[in-house]
Amino acid sequence: MLDALRHGDLDYLEHVSEAAEADLFRHLLRRQVIQRLAETYPSPRKKEEVPVWIYLSSELSLSSTVPRAITPPRLLRSGG
Repeated sequence: MLDALRHGDLDYLEHVSEAAEADLFRHLLRRQVIQRLAETYPSPRKKEEVPVWIYLSSELSLSSTVPRAITPPRLLRSGG
């Protein structure tokens, strides 16, 4: 694999944890778990410019990769 990478023979390479995370979210979205959670999630906002399910997905994503003690609330992850 390393030789193929060095020679530019790979079209796509994904880190295993990102692939596992993508599989998890496909499963959660297909079963509408995140949508159902978003419907009951308490929000002080009167106007939602960013849907609640995006915040929930971001928090789920972060909690699977970053220890909770250092994860600031409402931090949006920009990957995966």
